[in-house]
Amino acid sequence: MVKGNKEPDPDFLNAGDEVLDGLELGSRFTRDLAHLDLLGRQPYYDKGPNTPYVCVFIGNTPYTGISSVANDPGTDRTVRWPGCGLNTRKITIDLTRTPIGEDGKPASRVSISPWSGRVDIPMIPVASRNHATLVSDPDDTMMGLILDFLQVAGENAYENWLKSAEASGSEAKKRMLVNPGKDAVGIQGELNDFFGHLFHGAEQPMEGWQQFVVHARDERGDPVTDYLIDMLRKDDKGNWVPFEEMYTDVHAYQADRSFRCFHVRLPEGISERKYPLQIRVTASTGTALMAYQGYGSDDAGKTMTAVAGPVHYQHQWHWRRVAFYPFTTTLVEIVVNREPFPLGKVSDIFKFLETV
Repeated sequence: MVKGNKEPDPDFLNAGDEVLDGLELGSRFTRDLAHLDLLGRQPYYDKGPNTPYVCVFIGNTPYTGISSVANDPGTDRTVRWPGCGLNTRKITIDLTRTPIGEDGKPASRVSISPWSGRVDIPMIPVASRNHATLVSDPDDTMMGLILDFLQVAGENAYENWLKSAEASGSEAKKRMLVNPGKDAVGIQGELNDFFGHLFHGAEQPMEGWQQFVVHARDERGDPVTDYLIDMLRKDDKGNWVPFEEMYTDVHAYQADRSFRCFHVRLPEGISERKYPLQIRVTASTGTALMAYQGYGSDDAGKTMTAVAGPVHYQHQWHWRRVAFYPFTTTLVEIVVNREPFPLGKVSDIFKFLETV
């Protein structure tokens, strides 16, 4: 209503469907863009002289007044903190019977894109600023850092500047590590107590926030639109239980629900191998004629139907630190088999209608 078109025509107060579609959380456009400029063979930002250096500043405080209705934990109230920096990796979890890489050759069930060749581009927190006041009321220290940044002329100079910038934002960053349960969406007192049940583990310390942009598809590249992903951890009794300390928000891209954006908080110790972890994936085709099949850690096939359980994959130690990294966005590709059901028999889809 505030930012849309002001002309009295059919698009009155409309910001533009195509623009909103591209900016939606988990959108295909932003994912494709990340593959192009961050994950491609020739990234747009590397350590060489032919690509630019980038700096990203972000506010650490919520809106005030009527704009506070837009406040959301883990954000500057317009964009998510972990989505601001340009440090990105991609994890592919191939649960098909025979995982095949992009080169057409057999591949590992889990593969991870490298950091190598990329320049470090984290977000730099700015104290007492939100998405609007970061520009309308700029911080003097931030302005000084920007002026210094414009003088950067090489990898060593950039790394020195980055150390200085991260040091200047260290105090502001501490506010970003406060669990939202202690100050949920900017509300306190009785209202905070009332809404506190929405925020698990409110008194637990945090390592930060992270964003996962997930795409689920079958082995042919077709989208899997009805699926559920859970992260499990072992409790004191050795049982696998939902990792509720991590959960925050999930948004499905409306134009294609196979794309989803997970905004999670990282509890203390998750990057230090403190928790044995497991991923649980289940999906539904929506019909009895087709079924998804996935292969978990034990390489045993699991048919995912309305009455069957999910596929479990043990989270291995060697990629834990890569999967969970505060204030970054990680792209995840999940691949499963889609086959006519029942598997290994003549499918009902090929049967003629029986006559009475």
